[in-house]
Amino acid sequence: MSAVPQSTSGAEPRLASAEPWIIAPEVHLGFAGRVREIWRYRRILLFFALKAIQSLYKNTRLGVLWLLIRPLAPVLVGTLIFGALTEAPAGGTPYFLFFLSGSIAWGFFAEPVTRGSRALDINRRLLTKLYLPRVILPAGQLAAGLVEPLVLIGVMAVTIWYYRITKGIWYGMPLGGVPVAALAVLLAVGLSFAVSLWTSVWQARARDVKYLLGYVIGFWFFLTPIVYPLSRMPANLRWLAVLNPMTGPVEAFHWATLGIGAPSWNELFVSACVTAIVLITGFFYFTRSEAATIDKL
Repeated sequence: MSAVPQSTSGAEPRLASAEPWIIAPEVHLGFAGRVREIWRYRRILLFFALKAIQSLYKNTRLGVLWLLIRPLAPVLVGTLIFGALTEAPAGGTPYFLFFLSGSIAWGFFAEPVTRGSRALDINRRLLTKLYLPRVILPAGQLAAGLVEPLVLIGVMAVTIWYYRITKGIWYGMPLGGVPVAALAVLLAVGLSFAVSLWTSVWQARARDVKYLLGYVIGFWFFLTPIVYPLSRMPANLRWLAVLNPMTGPVEAFHWATLGIGAPSWNELFVSACVTAIVLITGFFYFTRSEAATIDKL
């Protein structure tokens, strides 16, 4: 056994290696403790986020082209059906831009919540072998759902410049609308994460939840003013739009990008309140039921 070399200056010898980083569960964590745990293991969150993004369209023939085809195809089809065939109004803006703007705001909710809901299910083998803060998994999958809406923002910028060059009309809003657009995106992403805290547990227990979730999101889409301006909704049904937590973000994003309508602070307040309630209750539900759910995987 070799002796530890002594310092000639009388100073304490330095350790050859740093203290190992151990991932282990902690018991009796409150809300603040859970938040600290997530921050402590933020490198794992980054790992799962990058892994989810890299898995997009992996092993496909077209590769990264799907990043443009998949989000753009529904917008083109929707423009044809709702714009050309039904002549849905768009407030003087080309219907493609109107529908694209609403689809972007909706995409920041629908895509992340769909992917976040599958987080526990697709990582079931990993979860049965080692411990990690499980709330990280929906957040990591949510990151992959943000890619396609960001791609559509680029498409919108190119389209606005196209109309500016060909028609001499600038349909975009000034940069003053950026804070409102950022608020709309923040509310949409926050709501998606809040909902995925509930649905990821349900889907891990019953895989048919993903089919039900698809129908719910599809129905929710038509209750949100994406295909049509909110002003076209019958007055006796306007209260449904106010209760819809995605109405405020979509309407605010319409105004912030194209100057259509005006952001309703009442609708944004309702959206923020619903998001906060679903997020807080979902966080406690997720942390209380995650252990029992993992045991049944």
